[in-house]
Amino acid sequence: SRYTYSGRRVTGIAGKKNFTVIFLEKSLMNEEIGFTYRTLAVFMKHGISFEHIPTGIDTMSFVIDSAELKGGLLEEMCDEIRDAVKPDSLRVINDIALIAVVGHGGKGKTTLCEAMLYVSGATDRLGRVADGNTVLDFDPEEKRRKSSVSSAMAAIEWDNTKLNIIDAPGLFDFEGGVAEAVRAAEAVLIVTSAGSGVDVGTQKAFKAAEKRGAAKFFAITKTDSDHRSFYKTFEALKEVYGNKLCPTIIPYMEGNIVKCYVNLMTGMAFSYDEAGKATKVDMPDDPVIEEMTSAFMEAVATTD
Repeated sequence: SRYTYSGRRVTGIAGKKNFTVIFLEKSLMNEEIGFTYRTLAVFMKHGISFEHIPTGIDTMSFVIDSAELKGGLLEEMCDEIRDAVKPDSLRVINDIALIAVVGHGGKGKTTLCEAMLYVSGATDRLGRVADGNTVLDFDPEEKRRKSSVSSAMAAIEWDNTKLNIIDAPGLFDFEGGVAEAVRAAEAVLIVTSAGSGVDVGTQKAFKAAEKRGAAKFFAITKTDSDHRSFYKTFEALKEVYGNKLCPTIIPYMEGNIVKCYVNLMTGMAFSYDEAGKATKVDMPDDPVIEEMTSAFMEAVATTD
């Protein structure tokens, strides 16, 4: 449920990032008379437009238009809320992004989203589509099919940014879910797999993102599967979309094994364990990495 206490909605504007969220936690919050209204009184006192979103039994969020937070007003209001209601915790999130995860069916979109939830700490286990225990494919029909039939959203927090992820179905029978996801998003993550060319799902997703005017980026999955090539897929994408395709993070392979990932933006390499924990390693001496670095620099240099 969403209740608007001001004269205008704040969170109903898709694709904007000028929101600040104050997130409160307090045990037995709903049993304490006046908790919500004492909090609301702080916003009303300062004439701030906000939206109150109950998010759970012991939690609630207040979304504020960041443009109204001049000077030290945010810190002042947070101090007043702490004094008024004494929450167990109060957190401020300054950036909110909404990302649609789209692409052809069977490319690993839900698996990628589940990994993001797990690594960020939003879940305590890594869900598997094959096991029918993912957060995002919760419908019985999805568990039976082992594929998404509708869009599902989950939220993670990373580096003081809240990321709302919309996992869209890849099967064309349910492509209405893709349209819904892209329409709401400010950025579109197009998922394809190593070894494949530019499939129909990729083309449709890119076209939808272009029409929406959303930022676009690609994730290439299954890089360590047999008889697959990350670079084959990258070259296929580059052939279609040209030099505006900019490599940022690439795998370093030894045979079919991914030994580490190289971040071309920072010039650093990291290996990952099964829990997703990163360990910095020495940069591999590989001519392919040098070639990708040149492609990265060229793409950056030709960008407006």
